[in-house]
Amino acid sequence: AVACPAHAVMFQRIKRDDMFQLIDVWADSRVAVPHWLILGAVGTWLPWIDARRLAVASQMLDPDPPRLLSLWQRWLRIAMQAGRKSGLWESLRQGMQEVRQWENLAALQDVLMAGPSEVVEEAPVEVGLDLIPRGKAAQAEVEQPPDLQGSRVHGGLLEERVQRRLWQALRGEGISFEAAVAVADEKTTIACERGGKLWIALTLCVASQLVSVKDIKRLRKYSPSPEFRQAVGQEVGGWQSLELRF
Repeated sequence: AVACPAHAVMFQRIKRDDMFQLIDVWADSRVAVPHWLILGAVGTWLPWIDARRLAVASQMLDPDPPRLLSLWQRWLRIAMQAGRKSGLWESLRQGMQEVRQWENLAALQDVLMAGPSEVVEEAPVEVGLDLIPRGKAAQAEVEQPPDLQGSRVHGGLLEERVQRRLWQALRGEGISFEAAVAVADEKTTIACERGGKLWIALTLCVASQLVSVKDIKRLRKYSPSPEFRQAVGQEVGGWQSLELRF
């Protein structure tokens, strides 16, 4: 059943934070809550609900793939629009990470990820990396920087679009330690040969950001491999190089 207009009015009269707390209570109680009640509560406040709480509500709807698909497609569209308007993409990333954890609903993952893939070329690199599989890179001969002059990807592989965005960022605004370590240590399907052009570009990008002890600690947070730490240390030199040895 779907919540009727009268139910929507009822949910609108409940304060947003109170509604979110109610969702948490439902989840903790392990009591079977009618689906129309969950959908009404979540649907009314969908633009403001966080990914974690939406995932909690989704577990109460499971197994109900059609409803889950519709709910998350709407939420991801809202998060994409928010990212485009504000430049803040963390909410979208959190949502995608929640979806990736659905081991029992893997069939929905690819369908849902098709939406965020539209923003790969305008969102931060991290958004694109969240979309592609994690693991040892299997592709070969893909580390050459694509021609960024007048060339567009029309329906190409998602990995190619992410790689294009990666090189664009490395030549422009730079990338985060998180993204650099993920690519350099081949935790994504983007091949990165040690000593190759992409490896060197990542090394230079990270080295340029190491200006304080706080920066060293931020880099360590992402557990770079000894090889990548050494390469960055050789590039940056000085006290930073000594800090990276430990």
